[in-house]
Amino acid sequence: MAGALRGDGKPWFILCVFAFVLSIGWRAHNLENRPLHADEAVQAWLTLNLLRGEGYSYDPVDRHGPFLYYGSALYHRILGGSAEDFDDRACRSFSLLAAIATLVIVWLGPKYTKLGSLTGGFALLLMAFETFTSVYHTYFIQEAWLAVFVWLFFLFVLRCVSVGRRSGDSRVWVGDKRSIVRPFGIGVIAGLAQTCKEISPLYLLLALLSIWLSVRPRLSIPKLSTVISILAGFAIPFAFLYSSFGNNARGIVDSFGAYGIQITRISDESHSYPWWHYFELFSSFKNNGINWGQSLLLLFSLFGCVVAFSSKANQSGRALSVFTVSLFVIHLLIPYKTPWLLLTPAIGLVLLAGLALDYLVCYRKNAIWVSLVLCFLASYQSFGKSYLALVQYPGDVRNPYFYEQTPRGFMRILDRIGNLGANFDRPLNIAVVSEESAWPLPWYLRGSSTVGYFEKMPNDFQKWDLLVIDSQLGDASAETMENRVVEYVAIRPNVLLQVLISESVWEESLSPEK
Repeated sequence: MAGALRGDGKPWFILCVFAFVLSIGWRAHNLENRPLHADEAVQAWLTLNLLRGEGYSYDPVDRHGPFLYYGSALYHRILGGSAEDFDDRACRSFSLLAAIATLVIVWLGPKYTKLGSLTGGFALLLMAFETFTSVYHTYFIQEAWLAVFVWLFFLFVLRCVSVGRRSGDSRVWVGDKRSIVRPFGIGVIAGLAQTCKEISPLYLLLALLSIWLSVRPRLSIPKLSTVISILAGFAIPFAFLYSSFGNNARGIVDSFGAYGIQITRISDESHSYPWWHYFELFSSFKNNGINWGQSLLLLFSLFGCVVAFSSKANQSGRALSVFTVSLFVIHLLIPYKTPWLLLTPAIGLVLLAGLALDYLVCYRKNAIWVSLVLCFLASYQSFGKSYLALVQYPGDVRNPYFYEQTPRGFMRILDRIGNLGANFDRPLNIAVVSEESAWPLPWYLRGSSTVGYFEKMPNDFQKWDLLVIDSQLGDASAETMENRVVEYVAIRPNVLLQVLISESVWEESLSPEK
């Protein structure tokens, strides 16, 4: 039986398929268990505009790359959807597609880059319930697809240089037919990564540098035809998506200006944390009574870093270790830290942990069982933390994997509006007063044509049946509250919405005399 679990046997394949299906099922189950985050809602709105035929123009100041919007709109159309049925699950399903792509890359990528089938299999088992990927594969943000393209780029380049498993042999693109196709493919992948987020050039540069430092003999300077093929491949998705398929040529220029804008945000105090913050998120720690962290996965990945430079390792393992460590070092040095930025490095940790468990199997004949037990323990720990993050505390301020997540209780405002208007033969007139439009509320009120959005209290506030006021603007005045019933609902940590209901609406729908 141990021999059948060596990476190419049927039992091992069945185990990997089971883990793959379980991973997708776990993420699919958690697509709708919480409201959209404010950022998710804005991005869903931009995608909805595309589905409605209203177009899209790249905004370097307030948004990241265009791939998420075009990709999710296209995916929704392919599934037979329309603007009318584009909802929370539909937009997050595009991130679930990124999860499927990530799992395939993690599972099969090591096999074709000389990291070994067992490394990929163990990485797949470890990723089934890994917390960062579990959370952000159910989150409508750019990082899910950025991680896909960055790791596809790294593994594809590693494959292209033909690194031998235990030899120093290395070649650049082999064969005349591949001399253009492979570089072109690398360029396309790099272009798609760029259309996800502005940080991608840094990630791709680290990937290339890691491979260059790890491969012996050193890679030669690529031919001019190779460089042209890469640039041509890069230009196609870059130009088409940033220019909105030719409708906004300015978007291409703005995409370069976005780098300067993002650099100015590095020291943003609202997102600044000490350098050790990301280590804390992976190690075991307690936050107001709740235990978090994936210490076993971190431990195995650290062992994998050591294994990558052992005599039994190969150049692919060294490149993987250097790339993953460099990703972490960069983010440790940058003060700007949000939990979703760890998604791309976290995939590297999973692969390194898989490499460590693979090493144990190679070290001793029957150690496959030891590796499987260790893999199960790490996965069990990850599942416990993922369950806390996604199921029990998705909107809790003690949850370190979410940032200002909209709490589940927010959805009560929609039920409340429905109940208040149940006895009316017309839609309620609702004024939302907020400098930030109180996102994600506009997303959930998108079907109503009688909602107005104001940055300050409108002069004709008396005519509105409901006034929804952002608490960041301060308390409503006595004049505004006159002849109104006040209720409150949380929109995110430390931010409330004051809901002022006119007495006529209140009496019509809720008075005891009814």
